Amino acid sequence: MRTETYDGMACDDCVQMLANGDVNPEVTPEQEAAIAEGTVGYALSAPSDFEPTFSCRPCACCNSRLAGDRTPVTRFASAVAS
Repeated sequence: MRTETYDGMACDDCVQMLANGDVNPEVTPEQEAAIAEGTVGYALSAPSDFEPTFSCRPCACCNSRLAGDRTPVTRFASAVAS
């Protein structure tokens, strides 16, 4: 058995959800739902001294297209037979 992983870059709102289990109070209920659903299976994968990088690419978790800082995340898929 092996576990498949997928690497991506997450927005600050998703990073806050992954790190603390909460979201910025300024997000809308729709954004909060997308963040909560989108972060399932993801974990932060940046080293502790990582500086977020600015990007215009969509967030790997919630698919937000707003430009801003992005931090590396890893999604763990179910285990598969090798």
